[in-house]
Amino acid sequence: MRDKRTAKVLLIEDNHGGTRLLDEMLKDERKGDEALRYSEAMLRRLLDSNIIGVVSWSEQGEILNANELFLKMTGYSQDDLRSKAMRWTQMTAPEFAIADATAQAEMATSGTCLPFEKELIRKDGSRITVLESSALLGQTNIGSSFVIDISERKAADARMRLQSAALSAAANGIVILDAEFSIVWVNPAFEILSGFSLEESVGQKPRHLFNSSLPNGKIFDDIEKTLITGAVWTGEMQKNRKDGTLYCEAQTITPLRGEQGQITHYIAIKSDLSEQRKIEAQLRQAHKMEAVGQLAAGVAHEFNNLLQGLLSLATVARLRATTPEGAANAAKMETQIMRGAGLTKQLLLFSRRQEILKSELDLGEEVRKAGVLLSQLIPANIRVLIEASAQPLPIRGDAGQIQQIILNMAINARDAMAAGGTLTLSAGMLEGEVCLEVADTGEGMNDATRARLFEPFFTTKEPGKGTGLGLAVVQGIVAKHGGRIEVTTSPGQGCRFQVILPLLSLDADQSSEENADEELPSANGRVLLVEDEEGVRAGVEALLELIGYEVTAVASGEAAMSLSLELAPDFLLSDIRLPGMTGTTLAEMLSRRWPALKVMLMSGYAEDLSTVDVGGLGWQFLQKPFELQSLACGLLAFGHDGPGLTGTQLLPANVAGHTRFAEKS
Repeated sequence: MRDKRTAKVLLIEDNHGGTRLLDEMLKDERKGDEALRYSEAMLRRLLDSNIIGVVSWSEQGEILNANELFLKMTGYSQDDLRSKAMRWTQMTAPEFAIADATAQAEMATSGTCLPFEKELIRKDGSRITVLESSALLGQTNIGSSFVIDISERKAADARMRLQSAALSAAANGIVILDAEFSIVWVNPAFEILSGFSLEESVGQKPRHLFNSSLPNGKIFDDIEKTLITGAVWTGEMQKNRKDGTLYCEAQTITPLRGEQGQITHYIAIKSDLSEQRKIEAQLRQAHKMEAVGQLAAGVAHEFNNLLQGLLSLATVARLRATTPEGAANAAKMETQIMRGAGLTKQLLLFSRRQEILKSELDLGEEVRKAGVLLSQLIPANIRVLIEASAQPLPIRGDAGQIQQIILNMAINARDAMAAGGTLTLSAGMLEGEVCLEVADTGEGMNDATRARLFEPFFTTKEPGKGTGLGLAVVQGIVAKHGGRIEVTTSPGQGCRFQVILPLLSLDADQSSEENADEELPSANGRVLLVEDEEGVRAGVEALLELIGYEVTAVASGEAAMSLSLELAPDFLLSDIRLPGMTGTTLAEMLSRRWPALKVMLMSGYAEDLSTVDVGGLGWQFLQKPFELQSLACGLLAFGHDGPGLTGTQLLPANVAGHTRFAEKS
């Protein structure tokens, strides 16, 4: 080459000005040498930098050299690599062997391989995730690999994916807004909550997406003013869904700040308060009903005492009447009083403080009795048909609760026919069972409503038009009577409820005896009457004297204990709820004084029966208001062998009396 250069120089010199051209050529050559040296220096600097790990390997795959960053990544030293004759494949995690083989095949074809992810095993056994690219040097199988540690980036990506998945899967609605309060992202829960899709929401401002004309629509201004200051906003507001329905929403909106501390976004966490508000309303309704129930029970008790006094005096007046007209007037009074007694039963049923006192009933008769009451509950635009079988339909049940079943279902049918229609109430036999049926020609129900029909507090009526308890109470009563309910309905085709109850087998003689009026019994003996209500005490005393008993009447248990009687009483007739000493305590103390004493307790509260084991003690129980027939038969029953009758056993005579008076009215 030197000879050629010399020749070229001589040639140039021969052409005049050759010296200048030679200087320029030598200068260019020096620049090329400097560039080469610079490139080599930059390569060495790159290899020794902390930007990328570089490792070179032999044709057999043994690691020949590595830069400091690669050694730091893996935890090895240069001596470790040389002394152990480490192979590149030894550092690769086994599950990435295929990826390594694929890279080798690429290099055999093109001399390089595209970057790919793999895991390297460090000296201490731990792993790092790297991005690797390799190349062969020249035509040999010797090459170098360039490695970037992406472990932190992978972990950050995993955290981001986890956070994104959590936001998407969250049950609460989540909305991310930009600094100008425009929506940039919403999660699926928000789409379900509001009805607006991600595509419909992005780019919109909440004040435009939702109806700002709602009563609290101006709250958007307050929210934005609060958030701009960097404060967190928490509160509730009413919003509209896409379909226009309203719901109450609770939300917390938090500003998100960038690296410089400036607010870049806002994140809103939302929850639907509709179910919570519904539960709160149910609890308020339940508390209200509990309070009303307590009031109703108290009123019923006081009213029963009042009715007992009036009924006793009316009965005495009827039996002592000297003219048919006087007896008839007294009988009318008894009828009206017993209607009042029916009202107190309804109050107790409403308050759920009425014990189930079952007796033999004719369901057909109960339907006919209910038909009279329906005339006061059903408007004139609804035609009422009563269809009760002429043959007896005997069941064992609580008369008051059977009436409640009928009335609740009839009211439900009435409310389904706001524009008018036909309500059919019937009773008959159905495949060996007794069937009560209430049918209407109203709007009917779909399957979704039918499925929730007996849920407590579920109602399709407007707020304030229903409690959602009527049919739930019916189902509970039917279940306690060993029956079932079948419902047939479809939209626009009305609804038919069938309450199916067990048939009670009765002897013909027994059935006929129950329908016959019994003769007024007569008896004698001494009765200690303890009743704090003066009117009740006077009326019951008159009844007892009327049928032949000698009566000592006092107003309290303490007064009864202080009596000095020449002869021990045969009977104790005491109210349970006395001021001071209760009737139960009094009965126990007097029974120890006079072991032969026969005890009959009475109360205006039916639930008092469950507080005393009257059957086990040989006592009896009378529910106020009671008729003379029940009182007399109860006292005479003590003459029978064995323990006294329980309140349940006494009830049929009482109910029969109610039935007779209802028939008279």
